[in-house]
Amino acid sequence: MTQPRRQVFIGGSSQSGTTTLNRFLWLHPDVLACGLETCFVVGPHGLMDVVRGISDEYCYFRLDSILYEFDRLMHHHLCSPRSYPYNRFDLASFFGRKRYHAAIDKFFARIGASRYNADGLTIQSAVRVGGLHTPYKLKRLRLPARLARERSYLYRADRQSRHDALAAGYALLEDLFGAKAREEGKRVWCEQTSTNQLFARFLIDLCPDGLHINTIRDPLDVALAHQAQDWMPDDFVTICATLRSVYDRWFTQRDSLPVSSYIEIHFEELVSQPERVLPEVCAAIGISYDARMLESQPDARRLAAERERRNSADLATYRRILGPTAERLGYTVP
Repeated sequence: MTQPRRQVFIGGSSQSGTTTLNRFLWLHPDVLACGLETCFVVGPHGLMDVVRGISDEYCYFRLDSILYEFDRLMHHHLCSPRSYPYNRFDLASFFGRKRYHAAIDKFFARIGASRYNADGLTIQSAVRVGGLHTPYKLKRLRLPARLARERSYLYRADRQSRHDALAAGYALLEDLFGAKAREEGKRVWCEQTSTNQLFARFLIDLCPDGLHINTIRDPLDVALAHQAQDWMPDDFVTICATLRSVYDRWFTQRDSLPVSSYIEIHFEELVSQPERVLPEVCAAIGISYDARMLESQPDARRLAAERERRNSADLATYRRILGPTAERLGYTVP
């Protein structure tokens, strides 16, 4: 067998089976996978924002905010299980705290980022600080951290070429995923975030030898699953329109990707015929299929309950907005 793809990115519209596939791969002895979406590669304030902000979209004023938010995301939100909305995340425990924080610090050093003291806090007018009410702006005011949350330092870095910025991002992933995979004797590491689907082009640029796996599910089931989530509006028209824009983004990117850089799998086939689909996934990665992957099985009762939602679906709205998309994905429109 040829050398395997060392990096695998799983993406797809939310509720389309990305976690299901990740759990299958998690059980493969050659694959390192994290049990949760990691959210720091293409997520808000993540690595992609830094790479773009320090190269193609460089602006020293914006870069300060980008680096600050990335630093806080990595050193606080993703390793503090009580930090909303990442209250289930603790990536530092997954990678090892010493390795995790050292890798982030090395990344900042690679891109030449530095943190320096600003000229003081700016407290906006009519803001209550502790027990003190300020009716006007106070500049150059320094307060103890327990009283003021605004920072008294800024970030800066010189502009880099896109090549160098991508190389620094790649090195960060290798210092985290790659190092842990080698430590555990794994040949491949896998990163799962639903929004990888929207930024597949960036991921391929970041890891040219990696593989993007896009999961596809019947858009009607995806739309109904979204409608059941607390973080989505109840309006079915809005949900269908939002999903249509997501699928359109994927179609556009898919047409620009090298054929060898991605594969698509259908959720329905993955859960009904995993013994056929998983060997195909393993072959695309370049690793041997291992039957232990089948120990992960989707919740049959949950799948049945999700299918039951179809009985109360607004099919007229679905046909009008998502019907053409479903047909393009190979699904029959009810």
